[in-house]
Amino acid sequence: MPEHLGSITRQHRRLDLGAAKINPNSKIAHIANLAKVVVLAQVVQRPQNTEIMGEKVLDAKGLRCPLPVLRANRELRGLAPGERLRVLATDRAAVGDFQAFCRETGHALLAWSEEGGTFSFLIRRRAETG
Repeated sequence: MPEHLGSITRQHRRLDLGAAKINPNSKIAHIANLAKVVVLAQVVQRPQNTEIMGEKVLDAKGLRCPLPVLRANRELRGLAPGERLRVLATDRAAVGDFQAFCRETGHALLAWSEEGGTFSFLIRRRAETG
């Protein structure tokens, strides 16, 4: 057994690497439980998309380029022409990404703003081309 694994085993007698048993009183168990709480909180508190006053809202906070634009593109394909999508993102690169995306695809970037590190983009879906 490698030396670093042996030291973990000596420190945490109930640690079994094969079965992933960890002493519940150890720091490792405490950190693992905190990580579970954080992940569960993100799942419960962050709906991916909702609808508010006739516009669909896509929560892309925490996603890095190009994911906010790719997720917005997927949502826009499901909207009728003229419907609006508001995208919330935290990646600064999203400003230029959404400007270029709308210019290239024909969707209208009606407005964008930044408040407290969160960027909001309001996009109107383009009319169907014949």
